[in-house]
Amino acid sequence: MDAIKNIKVIKRKGDKIICFSFVEDRKRYFGKLIHTDLQTEFARERDINTYLNNNITTDNDFRYFTRMLKVFENIPLPNELASLVTKLANADGDAAVAKYNLMVFTHAGNRPLRYYINRLSRESFKDVLKQLRDATALLNKIGVIHYDLYCESNVMLKKEKNEWVIKIIDFGLSYIDLTDDSDSDYKNILESIECFNNKHINI
Repeated sequence: MDAIKNIKVIKRKGDKIICFSFVEDRKRYFGKLIHTDLQTEFARERDINTYLNNNITTDNDFRYFTRMLKVFENIPLPNELASLVTKLANADGDAAVAKYNLMVFTHAGNRPLRYYINRLSRESFKDVLKQLRDATALLNKIGVIHYDLYCESNVMLKKEKNEWVIKIIDFGLSYIDLTDDSDSDYKNILESIECFNNKHINI
């Protein structure tokens, strides 16, 4: 996949929110960096959107950020994002990068992960689990340990060349902590896996 090009910072509100756009493969993507200090102020993504609408700008470009847009296609992209985060946040090293949660979006409207899990073959499901582990490892490398994996529209699996691939992952403030088995959404994932196991037996 080609490297990210034509990065443009659109709006900046102190060091707390950095919004940007970039072009890749002739498609324009929009994103924002949210400083972790804001996590205590916004419990839900729609609260962030309200804040952005009311407090930052009315520029046409910025309106894209206030919609429920979704993320990058394909797992390898987080490798490219490490340098992007450093550049936009003017961070010095991984510790500084880890202060931000990355949200990069493009339009999508897809079914939840549970829908696909319940319809995968045994081998396909094993491959999906491997992709999820790989994605988590990539995100950890750039200091992002929370991301929204189970959502009604934020994760899409697509079959390409007879292989299931994860096409969309949303980096947001509606977290699933993959290290916290008390997380309700984490439990939903486990329930989906259990349902799959009951259907296919001995995964």
